[in-house]
Parts: sequence; C-alpha cells; structure tokens
Amino acid sequence: MSSKNSFHSRRLFASLALALLLAPGSARASDNGSGDDPLLRQARSACQAGQLDEAASLARRVISVSSSPSAVSGAYLLLGRIEHRRGSLDRAASAYRKALEISPRDEQAMFDLGVALFDKKDYQGAADCFQKAVRRKASNAEYQFNLALSLERLGRKSEAMSGFEKAARLDATSAAAHFSLGRIHQTNGELEKACEEYQTAIAIDPNFVDAYNNLGVAYGDMGKYPESVAEFQKALKIDPGYSIARKNLGYAQAHTSLGISYFGRGDLDKASGEFKKALDIDPDYADAHYNLGLVYHKRGLMTEAMEEYQKSIDLDPRNPRPYNNLGVAYAAAGRKEDARAQYKKALELDPAFAEAVKNLAILNSP
Repeated sequence: MSSKNSFHSRRLFASLALALLLAPGSARASDNGSGDDPLLRQARSACQAGQLDEAASLARRVISVSSSPSAVSGAYLLLGRIEHRRGSLDRAASAYRKALEISPRDEQAMFDLGVALFDKKDYQGAADCFQKAVRRKASNAEYQFNLALSLERLGRKSEAMSGFEKAARLDATSAAAHFSLGRIHQTNGELEKACEEYQTAIAIDPNFVDAYNNLGVAYGDMGKYPESVAEFQKALKIDPGYSIARKNLGYAQAHTSLGISYFGRGDLDKASGEFKKALDIDPDYADAHYNLGLVYHKRGLMTEAMEEYQKSIDLDPRNPRPYNNLGVAYAAAGRKEDARAQYKKALELDPAFAEAVKNLAILNSP
C-alpha cells in the first residue's frame, strides 16, 4: 500500500531591510548666498574637520554679530547640521526653522528640516518639507527619493513608488531608488519585478548587501531555494557580520527549504544532509523532522521514517500530514489498525485532506 508523500514547509525567514536616507542633511553644506562671510567659512571648515564645538561657537558668533541675513541664515543652517550630527534632533529642527524664518525659499534648509523630522519619525512633517523642496527643485533626485521614502512610511505606497521611479530616472546611479522599488514590489507580491529591481541595484552597487538579502528572500518566496541561499552567501561574503542575511541563511527553515529542493531533484543524500543541518540548528523544528521522514520513507527505511513522523507530530500536533504519512508507513509494515488510527487523526484535523480520505478508503476496502 502506498500514498503520495506530500511536502510541508514554512517560508524562509523574511526580513526586508528598509533603505536609509541617501545622505543625512549634515553631510552637505550649501552656500546660501553667504560665501563671502569669512567667519561663516571658518565655521564650515571647522565642521568639515569634525571640530563641532568650535564650529558651533563660530556659527553663534555669526548670528550675534553679522548684519547679513544670508550669513545669519547660513549660520543657523550650520548649527542645525551640527546638532543633527550630535543626535539632538529637537535642537536641529529648531535651528533649521530659524534659518527658514530668515530665508523662507531656501530648499536646502527645508530639506534638512525634513531629514530631522524623518529621524524623529514625524513622517508627515518630513513629507511636507520634502514636498516643498521638490517644488523648489524637482530635478533633485535626493529630494524626490526622500519624499518617496516618507510617503512609503505613511503607507502611501503608490505615491512612493512613483517618487522612487522619478529618483531613479533623475539619477542613473541611485541603487537605493531601485532597491526601494524592489521592496515595494516585494511587499505587493510582485516578486519577478522585485528581483529585477534588486538586480539593477546590485549592478549599480555590487556591495549593496541589503539588496542581496532581499533578493534572497524573494527567491525563497518563489521556491528558488538554491538561488536564495546563494544570495545570502553573497551578502555575507561582503559583510560577514550582516546579521539579517546570516539569520536567513542559517535559520533551520532555509536548510529545510533547500533540502526540499534536493528531494525534488531526487538527490536524497543532499536532501537528508540539509534536513539534518536544520535539526542541528533547531532540534525541535517539526517540519525538518517531517521532511527527513520523507527521505527515510523514500528509501524504504520505515522504522526511521515512523520515528521522524512521530517527532513531527509531537512537536506540531495540528499538522495533519505527518499523521497521514505515519499511517502509510504503518500500512506498509502490515499494521493496519495503527494505520487506520493515523488516517482518522489526519481527517479530524482536516476532513477535506484528500490523501488521507483515499488512504483510509483503500485500507477499508475488501
């Protein structure tokens, strides 16, 4: 007596890394029409050299002594960036707002305020700022990207996708824009499109570890387990300490999924090896016991198969499949009453489980 042995496996552990801002506002300095103020130039030089205390002191002197509105505005902008780098987001936002009070049309100050609000998790405030910056300069890819990122955090995925597409068109080297498009496609279940975007991001930036990780997750969701594992390995080759990819690669489910792939190809040795690796990581992983039981069953090792099916049942008693397959193993060993009991347990859990219905009918036939 035989039955079709069915697989049961959960998805890979999927962790979608979110893109960060392309660059913090403090990473750039704009002139703001105040380039002729020697004290402000000195303050900016000190900031670029990492001498933040001196830079802040010089910026405050500009504010107190300068009669040039553009110089004072530039000093407040610099103070905002200094406080931003220090992690004082409220002070940074306050300084950016003072710069805007003096120079309301300064899109750089508006953008930097948006970055500070984003970091404070005020995504609506950030989106408003980035939108104003975009209106001032729609050709700026960074403005478009950060607006899209804020809209995504607000759940406005359609608008966010449009923004990322604009950023990608404006800046052909923006791996982050393609990565973000891939992330939205992936959350929408559009896995082929997600893979294309991740691959584009990797082609632009071959060291983009988040893109390798998410590509691996997408491949796993598509059932392409060997390809999935390969992408996690690429991420770890670039950054051995990248914990998300390491968890995805080393997690018991990944080995179980790879084992299923080998089983489907008929390579029982490799399949068995992967299921055992999964159990080395998590000895209580029910799916790995179940699938290892399939390997033993396929090889005719019924005692070993029964043991693995029973372990799977003990660890996950709500799954009907190991009951069915344990019944098949009992029937093959001539233990009809034990087989009947297992089929009935499978059907108690899932009355529409076709394989158990068929196996019970065969067992009850004359």
